Amino acid sequence: MGIGSGKSSPSEPQASPRVERSMESSAALAICTEYLSQTSRYDLISQLGAIGSRPNKHWFAIHDNSIKTDRLLTLVPLTNKCPVEPTERSRGLIMELFRALHHPYICPVLDLELCNGHALAVLPFISRGSLKDLIYKSTWNDEYPRKYGAPGTGLPAWQVARFGRQMLEGLMFLKEKGFPPFRHLHSGNVVVQNGVARICGLENTLIGALPRCPIALAAQTELVEAMSVGAVLFEMCAGAELDLALLPDLAPSYPHVVEIIDQIFGARTPSVHELLLCEVFRKIDLREMKGSSLPNFSQRLSRSCLSLLGEVARRQPGAPRTPPRRAAASGPASPASPATPTNRRRHFPPVEQDYTEEWQW
Repeated sequence: MGIGSGKSSPSEPQASPRVERSMESSAALAICTEYLSQTSRYDLISQLGAIGSRPNKHWFAIHDNSIKTDRLLTLVPLTNKCPVEPTERSRGLIMELFRALHHPYICPVLDLELCNGHALAVLPFISRGSLKDLIYKSTWNDEYPRKYGAPGTGLPAWQVARFGRQMLEGLMFLKEKGFPPFRHLHSGNVVVQNGVARICGLENTLIGALPRCPIALAAQTELVEAMSVGAVLFEMCAGAELDLALLPDLAPSYPHVVEIIDQIFGARTPSVHELLLCEVFRKIDLREMKGSSLPNFSQRLSRSCLSLLGEVARRQPGAPRTPPRRAAASGPASPASPATPTNRRRHFPPVEQDYTEEWQW
């Protein structure tokens, strides 16, 4: 029986989950090997275990011969929800987009190929792993249930505020570029590099993947990013996934962050821009934004690329359910903000020290 030959006969015994997983891994390895055989740039190092939360996603360690460094390659099957046609033109537009999304708080997608009914993405290798790995003190390449089976540990309040600000800045940058609302923000899709939080998983939006986080599945499109930030803030404080009943217990150690989480899941969810105006985030020094050699963040996308993003946004999955909400409180439902939001600074004056040398793109 060949790979992908369809369902087994009713008279055949059902394969065990372990056997099915082994067969899927073998099929994924074959697709990965075929992809790598078409280029001399990458060599396969090893196939990794199920290190992520998606059961049908496969991970590989590869070596980039062009710059002598290791990368990650992910492979996931496409569904009929994928809004992008697997053509050379689409691939060119996707790579134009990813080149433009060059930012200290965004983890780049180095390549994205749609072939054989699968999406293959090449990503930087980050030895520290994800924010979730930091919270749960786990090793990035252990299998998912093993990594996060035990309770995590809350991060220091200053680090929660810093990572929160960096995520918000990354989301604002994506919005300014015309990227669709990002429904895939969770602690596993934030990598930590040189003490900096960087949003990853952008390829999930382009291939029409369903979000894994319940908040993102339930939230309205215009609220999904702020609510996802709220869930990550909670996890950084509690060392556990979102449970609003535990919020009062966190208040003594994280009073300002708890107030923000309360507002996010209150009667009116503030926007990402309004969250950036909160004092706890405004006072964070964004040193990574001050490098004199950083790229021009105002690089414009072509009309064709913006049209592709518009189609991706139009075909994003809906949100039929209701996300969790806090009971109405006597205080204000949203952070104070001016009636007309102030213009955000897109550039910072150059300084003598250049932090870009630290980044591994």
